[in-house]
Amino acid sequence: MPSRNVVSWTSVISGYSRNCQYRDALWTFLQMEGAVVEQNEMTVASVLPACAKLGVLATGERIVKYSREKGFVHNLYVNNAVLEMYTRCGMRTRQGGCLTRLVAGGSHVTWPQ
Repeated sequence: MPSRNVVSWTSVISGYSRNCQYRDALWTFLQMEGAVVEQNEMTVASVLPACAKLGVLATGERIVKYSREKGFVHNLYVNNAVLEMYTRCGMRTRQGGCLTRLVAGGSHVTWPQ
């Protein structure tokens, strides 16, 4: 990649994730972290589905923690990606209903009609 910034990294991660190349998406995300490029909401929303499909809960939780610290969990796409990651990894209920609180402000994207 000639220009390595958050947009180019996120584009590659998103492309891998959308094309079911989850290991490549996660590997690219880890490379991005190693390159000390700060992630944004779209980066997180693109990599969490890969974590969900691969069942790598520990990595996903680390990314969720980062998202909370940065305030990304208020973004609808990140919120839905977090929900997907926890449910696909078998965490239907969690520490006092944290998933219920997470999606309490759900929308038509969270709860299709």
